[in-house]
Amino acid sequence: MINGNVAMFASIGVFIGSMVVLDLGIFNTLLLQNAVIWLLGIMFLYLGKRKLSRIE
Repeated sequence: MINGNVAMFASIGVFIGSMVVLDLGIFNTLLLQNAVIWLLGIMFLYLGKRKLSRIE
């Protein structure tokens, strides 16, 4: 549940931040948002795998 909240808040933050700070268009902002969310997802999967391997 916490990982979902982190992804949601990161998504909102990246969207608003890139629209305001970087002055990107809507399409480029959505591309950046998708890339960041994918990277966060991969990071969480890796960390979860590492944690599970320690348990075993």
